[in-house]
Amino acid sequence: MEIVRLNKNDYDELIALLNGAFSRKNNREMDFEKDLPKMCVRDDKHMSNHLGIKEDGKLVAVIGIYPLPTVIGQEEVLFSTVGNIATHWEYTGKGYMSLLLDEAMKELEIIGADVSRLGGLRQRYARYGYESCGQNYHFTLTAHNVKNCFPCAGENVEFIQIEKTDKNAFAFARALYEKSGIYLKRDGDDMYNCMVAWQNIPYLALKNGQMVGYLCVNKAENEISEMYATTQEEYENVLVAWQKRVQANVVFHIPAYDINLIRKFSGICEGMYPSSASHFKIIHFEKVANALIKLKASYTPLQTGEFIMEIDGYATIKLFVNERGVGCVKTQEKAQIKVSKAQASRLLFGPFAPQYTAEVPTIASAWLPLPLSWNLQNRV
Repeated sequence: MEIVRLNKNDYDELIALLNGAFSRKNNREMDFEKDLPKMCVRDDKHMSNHLGIKEDGKLVAVIGIYPLPTVIGQEEVLFSTVGNIATHWEYTGKGYMSLLLDEAMKELEIIGADVSRLGGLRQRYARYGYESCGQNYHFTLTAHNVKNCFPCAGENVEFIQIEKTDKNAFAFARALYEKSGIYLKRDGDDMYNCMVAWQNIPYLALKNGQMVGYLCVNKAENEISEMYATTQEEYENVLVAWQKRVQANVVFHIPAYDINLIRKFSGICEGMYPSSASHFKIIHFEKVANALIKLKASYTPLQTGEFIMEIDGYATIKLFVNERGVGCVKTQEKAQIKVSKAQASRLLFGPFAPQYTAEVPTIASAWLPLPLSWNLQNRV
């Protein structure tokens, strides 16, 4: 048995292992090349993001560590998904996943990740420092909502499927995407590969022939996993036009920092609920909180003050809003509260208000949670 870093020569074996293991786990046929084209590239650069275990030259277990450079407001933060964790069905029970997860945690340190995320069972990964936190908001728009609240919206909007060769459409979509409060950098073909991830279909929205937005939808066309528009009014027009097109309830998602959209649709939609954004391992608390409190200050007024919190096994951090600015730093000052890393993750980033995690000073209740969200098309 040996732990190895994969290369392009391991591509076919990796895909076969992932498809086989996850098809058995999910009781349905999986196709990773169609589901995750950003990951599935036959070259050393993409394949080196995987660590594997081989027995007698055969790949029997694998884990992926995917660096995801991210922009939060004006700050750059390195996220990294740990995922596509699989063991060949004939080699389970040997502790291979624990070995690979241990190696993945070392890899996160080597690449300098600030945050890591993964999916899966919460308690399975809690011992590695992952906690369910962050906020996404989910809505369902019905024909009844449209009839009563948007009787004239969506007129003169048409949709054209975006093809990979349509450079103008992708330039427009990228510009909209990069105006969002949190976005992962999508270089080269990544823009297209992310938009078609999980076998979604990207559409360009045109109003009177002018590009006003885009959306990525599932095959059934009733769930929008990514959507951006030039203005809030056009967002409403595009969303309503899509509902009228499919003649069905439409599910869509809004990140926590798009506060005006949340205010609008929380007063209209038939179905709505918040959820944690994912399981996150916050590695550099002060860097992530610094970026997110600045982002929050950009769209809502924050009360002047400071909040000092000791995170057991990490450091003491101070969030502040004063005449000199807004931010978060490590500090040697006396903490107002002491919490574990898991508590700190939930307290800082939600989805619940901080007082549901710990007793906090009034200023913390006024500022928190910070708007950590995750775009569904960025799941790797």
